[in-house]
Amino acid sequence: MSSSGLYKFGKSLSVSVLATRIRSVCTFCLAIVYLINLLIKSNLIRDINLIFLVIVITLSLTVVNGSAKVIGYVSFALSIMLLLFYHAPLNI
Repeated sequence: MSSSGLYKFGKSLSVSVLATRIRSVCTFCLAIVYLINLLIKSNLIRDINLIFLVIVITLSLTVVNGSAKVIGYVSFALSIMLLLFYHAPLNI
């Protein structure tokens, strides 16, 4: 038995597979919570959705490689700078 992976039903899960599953579940939860909040319009659910959004963006930006990583970070930073430059409101 290897100590580098987690075991589920006798199969070893590598860290990259586990991270991909966590990222996928968080993205799915983000979509479901967002759709539920369209009907309920709760401030608490909106805050939970913001937390899921930050988690998904963080997990997604850490796994990209090469030019996609540069493009992702630059476009994210450029978006933040434009929002700050044009004094965009934090609430809609």
